[in-house]
Amino acid sequence: MGLDSVDLELIREMLKDSRQSLKKLAKRLGMPTSSTHDRVKRLARNGVIKRFTLELDCRKLGLEITILTLVKVKGPQILEVEAKLRDHPNIAALYDITGEFDMALIAKFRDMREADRFIKELLREPGIERTVTSVVLNVVKESYCPETLPASVEGK
Repeated sequence: MGLDSVDLELIREMLKDSRQSLKKLAKRLGMPTSSTHDRVKRLARNGVIKRFTLELDCRKLGLEITILTLVKVKGPQILEVEAKLRDHPNIAALYDITGEFDMALIAKFRDMREADRFIKELLREPGIERTVTSVVLNVVKESYCPETLPASVEGK
């Protein structure tokens, strides 16, 4: 799907404040509310907007510990391991990666005991050969998609 300059401006505005009304978005874009609504629906239907959701402060929810774990999988079992980990409630992100390890994950926990239990459970999984885990000391920036559109999206 090709994005035109109006689509990109709409996305930029929604990144700034996704709670603003369609009427307010339309006014900022200088277009009718119905056209703005149609564009948002089209962006969602085509998968550019994957979902409308909340961004939570995990620490305020009591999830004080963030870990980054690299996972080495035994042989061809990566799909089975991914399927098992995909829906784990503590895992915020799960990636296939290149290099010495096969997967990387980001997970959130209340405390170190909970993180420790998770890592030990991970190592008991039959398809997992080894892991390397780092504990995040300080969150400098955390967003699962850029908060502004990089120039490369616009072909610059």
